[in-house]
Parts: sequence; C-alpha cells; structure tokens
Amino acid sequence: MLSNAILVIGVPKVSSDESSNAVSHVRPAPPRNSQPNRSYSLPPYDNDSFPVQSYGGNTKLKFAVTALAALDIYVTNSSQFSVDDLEDQQFVVYHDVASNVSTEVSLPSKGLYYLLLINDISGINITFDVTYWTVPVDIYSFYSSPPAPTGLTDYGVQNSSGTILAYEEEISQVAGDAVIRRISAYNGTPVEGSSPYGAGLQLNVVLRVNTTSGQYDYWLQNTLTLYTNNDTANFVDNIWNLTSSTAQLNESEISGAGMVSPSDSSNFYWSETNFFRYATPETLRMVIVVSYSRQGVTAAFGYRRASGGIQLSSKTTFYDRATITEPQTIRDASIVVSGYEMTPSGNFFDAEFVFTGDTNGASTTFKSMDSTLNLAYTLANGVATGPRSLYEFGSNTAEAAYNLLVNRVSNGFQVGLGSIDFGESYTTLVVITCKPFSVSTGASTTCTAKVTGALPTGTVTFSSNGGGAFSSGKGSSASNRTTCKLSEGSCSVKYRPNSAISPVNVTASYSGDVNNLGAFGNFSLTVTMEVSKIKVSCTPTSVVAGSSKIITCTAKVTSYSPTGTVSWSQSRTGSVFFASTTCTLTKGACSVWMTAMMAGKVILQAIYSGDPNNQGSSQTATLTVK
Repeated sequence: MLSNAILVIGVPKVSSDESSNAVSHVRPAPPRNSQPNRSYSLPPYDNDSFPVQSYGGNTKLKFAVTALAALDIYVTNSSQFSVDDLEDQQFVVYHDVASNVSTEVSLPSKGLYYLLLINDISGINITFDVTYWTVPVDIYSFYSSPPAPTGLTDYGVQNSSGTILAYEEEISQVAGDAVIRRISAYNGTPVEGSSPYGAGLQLNVVLRVNTTSGQYDYWLQNTLTLYTNNDTANFVDNIWNLTSSTAQLNESEISGAGMVSPSDSSNFYWSETNFFRYATPETLRMVIVVSYSRQGVTAAFGYRRASGGIQLSSKTTFYDRATITEPQTIRDASIVVSGYEMTPSGNFFDAEFVFTGDTNGASTTFKSMDSTLNLAYTLANGVATGPRSLYEFGSNTAEAAYNLLVNRVSNGFQVGLGSIDFGESYTTLVVITCKPFSVSTGASTTCTAKVTGALPTGTVTFSSNGGGAFSSGKGSSASNRTTCKLSEGSCSVKYRPNSAISPVNVTASYSGDVNNLGAFGNFSLTVTMEVSKIKVSCTPTSVVAGSSKIITCTAKVTSYSPTGTVSWSQSRTGSVFFASTTCTLTKGACSVWMTAMMAGKVILQAIYSGDPNNQGSSQTATLTVK
C-alpha cells in the first residue's frame, strides 16, 4: 500500500485526470517564525532574530535558549530593534549574556517585538536551540491570509472587550456538527496525491497525556474526504506524535483498526472507512472521544450521518478505536485547548472543524459552498458545553481553502463563498458571583451567572468540585448539580456546602443557543467550619454523697451534623465518680453517668472536640452533693 513512501489509501473510481492517492492530513513544516522550536547555527559577529506579535496588556513572551557558548540575548520592541548598537539602549525589554536561559518577559504594548540573539562574545561558530511562544499564543503565526483552513477553531484565546485573554479546557469528547447543502471544489494544479475535485472537512484536536515520567502530546484527526465530481467520500483518521519536533509513533506503541506508516518527517497512525455515496443535504456529526487507564489512552473516531434527508444511523458509528500504550503509569489524559502554550513540536493546543483541500497539504478553490457548522465539547468533568471563543481559521491543519467565509446565523455558523475575515471572533462570557462569598459548612449562598452575548437565552448548569447541594428555586430538590433558565441574561441558584474543604470551585456552564456559543465561568467560594454550641443538662442536680443514685448528664451539640466526642471533667469542693469521662455523639448528643462521692458544689465541664466541619465548644453545669 506504499508507493515512494506515500501512503495510498483505497479510493473511489474517478476520472482519468484525477489522482487516486489519499494520504495523511498533517501540516508540513511551517516557516521558521511559525515554528517556535528549532536549531540554528550562528557565525561569529552574526545575529538571528525571531519576530513576536504582542496583543498588549497581559501578553508575555516565554522562551528558552540553549547554546554551546554564551550569546547576547535581547528582547526588543520595533524601535529598539532598528538601532545599530543595542548596548546604548538602557531600556530594552530584556537583556542577558548566557548560554542557557529559560524565562518569560512581559510585552505590555501591542505590536511587534523581537527575540534577538547575537554571537559577539566567543568569536566561534555557535549552534543553539530556541523555543518561544507568547501567552496568549499568537494565533496569526501560521495563517494571516488565504488560503487557510476555514470553519471553526478554538485556540484557547478570547477577546474580552478588547483585552486578549488565554484560557484552557480539558475535554473528553469533541463533536463537530455539519449540514452540507451544497459543495463543489476544483484545483487546477493539484499537489501529488491530491484530486483536482477533492475537498475535506476535518475535525482536529490535540491529546495531552500526563504520565509519571512526563507529558506526551498527540494530534488526533477525524477527516471526511470528499470527491465532489462524483459525490463519493470516506472517513480517515490520523494520529501524530507532537511530543517533540522529531517524535515518532511506532507500531509497538499503538493498536487499533489501522496501521502505522511513514511520512517525510515521522511515522503516523491511520485508518479509514470504505467509500460511500453522499447526497445533499448531508448531515453529519463527527466525534473524537478520549478515555484512559493507567496503561493506555484510547481515542475513538466516529460519525453519524443523514444523507439526502434520509437518516442512515441514529447512533454514532465508531470506525476506529486506537489505543496508545505508554511505558509509564498514566495519571490523566484529555483533549486540551489552551492559549497558554504550544506543543513541543510547535503546534497549537486547539480544536479545529474546518473545510480544506483533500490531502497532502492541498489548497483548493470551492466553486460552490453552503454549509452550517457547530462545535461542541464534553469536558473532562462530564459537563457538556461549547467553545468559549471561536475564530474562522485553523492553524495546525495543512490543507486549506482559498475562498470561504464564515458568518454566525441563527442555527450555528454558515460557511459560504467569500473572503475569510481573520480578525473576526465569536465569544460568549459567563461571569459567576456568589453572595456571601464566604460561608460556613451547611450555610447557603446564592450564586448568580451572568451571560453576555447576543441576547443569550437557554440554561445554565451549576456544579462544584466539592461536596454540597444546589437548588434552583422554591420547592426544587437539592442535588450536586442543577440547572436554571436564563432571564435577561442571568439566573441564580442556592448552594449549600457540606464540607469545610476550601476553597470550593463553583462552575456555571452555559448551554448556548442559536445566537451564542456555549461557555462557562468559575467562582472560588470560601468555606469555613461551622461554629458549634453545646448545652449541658444533668438529672438529678442534687444528690446525697455516697448514695447509689445515678446522675445522668447529657451534652447536646448544635452545629452542622456534628460528629466526634465530648470529654468531661469536674472541679470545686465536691466530687463525683464518672463511669466514663468521654462520650461519642449520636445525632448530636451523648450522655455520661456518675455517682456522688464528696459533699460540696461540683462544676462539670463538657468539651466538644469538633470535627472536620465544625469548631469545638464547651459548656458547664453545676451539681450539689449533700
């Protein structure tokens, strides 16, 4: 199945001027300023520079340089970069003379900065490695003009009233929903292995696996390849190792319905379905589901289809379940969207659902296009939600489109013919507040979610990472998760924590509606121990010394379901004999028994020890021994 190290997959019958090769869907090595992890060599008194775009505000540049000898390392703004002698510049953003440095630098102003390395110290040729990225990541470092993969992409980067913020999601399932009403494509100069009439719809995500020895990253692809001249298509999945720029994926490490094959740069895993006829409107749900055990991570690739208005499958068909075996114990694994970092291979932690050319980095021109796309997540904690922010173009995907445009519509995002707007983003914000912001165990607080967007409607689901119960209104039952309906963009619930573990993270997840993306917000609630009160009563309170009369003293503790023990002691001139000096609470109360010994007044003290949710307390009672 291999020809000149290019994977040839079974293909439909096509006209003689078409190629029948369908191969991997991975981005070729991008330009250097798009690939922030590479090795270079500097002759004496030469320099190398790496441009970095800052959003301003809270933008930071993270970088690491490892060299065989010391270099002059600068971070400059555009004005400083044009100065011949930087040593005269007292206020460069950063300067160090070092052979090994790993740090982060604030880039407070919006605009272009440079990481500049100068070999002006040792007088020898110096080889060095450099890794760098901004936080939030620069989403325009791969694509800023057509052609580009076009559709929906979540970079973990959000535009909040002009301020660019990074966020991170840990996800167990990603689903791309598409309705393709019209599609045709033509590329007059197809790359090797690509069809002139080929097009693709790709669902691409990054898997992060944390083990006892470190982190491993993989690129997961669930791709629909379409041949628009004869209405045939099939699904193809790929898995690539992004753990480093040279990482491989070996047959011994992965098992599933597919196989491992070589590419120009590394091995990759792939599988495919048989070809089928499609008919518009073609309604699809494409999914990638991740699960893990201590020894392996499984990525399941599936789809659900309705073709020409006929429902073909009511349940998801999983055509491949690929398991990656790690040599070390796995701590956790999830699909990750993050604006805080890049993969070691220099790729984004993003989720892409995009129209493209068919294969091998092909870019195509669409002759017709009318489709609707949506993207949905199930988070690692089980909450169903949508992306917080979406952009119209992808970056990790190599295949691209020349002439598609995305617009938000009532039922999602419409893709049609036009010119992509790289500056457009779609964002929904959820702000959650709880009043009071600090409560004791068992006390209630009111948590309110405010959703901002395009007149948001729908529901908000509240949950927490601590014990306790939510209730959404009078007469509603309390549970560890509840839903409220938005009214004028907000809704409230009551939350009552049942543990003093603090802080508790309260999450409000907005479901989204026809005009707004799903999103969620968090609130850190302080929970303190409940103050307890103890009441002591004795019967009888007056006894003759030396008599056999039994005195019963009972301690009742008022607090939040108190548990633990009460200890007893005595003082003053009289005395009693305790059958036991401690008792264990049952339903908040316990008793001890005693007899009178020496005449006089006896002060009995009951001390409640407290428990994880309740503070301790004490109280006294007086006996008279005659």
